[in-house]
Amino acid sequence: MSNTRVLVADAGSTDATVETVISFRDRLQVQVIPGGLPAMGRNAGAALAQTAYVLFLDADVELVSDTLVRRALQSAKDNDLHYVTTNIVCRDGSWMDRIFYLVNDLFQYLSCIHHRPCRCET
Repeated sequence: MSNTRVLVADAGSTDATVETVISFRDRLQVQVIPGGLPAMGRNAGAALAQTAYVLFLDADVELVSDTLVRRALQSAKDNDLHYVTTNIVCRDGSWMDRIFYLVNDLFQYLSCIHHRPCRCET
């Protein structure tokens, strides 16, 4: 993993995000970049990416499967996809959070229908 590059877009967090990121420098190639609203941070990270694939995660994201990233990458390669997405799960949120996540999942599926066929799976 020492050749894995991780860009963290920090929007001025006060929860020790920067210090936590720096603590991984012995295992990963980490870099903190200026963030802002989520799209702003993602765009800044994507502009610095030097790989064919980019993975966007928010700080509070937990992957539901140890194989999710590998399967997503394989799906992109096998189906010549430009992007893949997955459902998001709200384990500990309120009923309002769960509704928000379900609506997000619906929009993910709709984007698959609108664009060319893609596999949106957990």
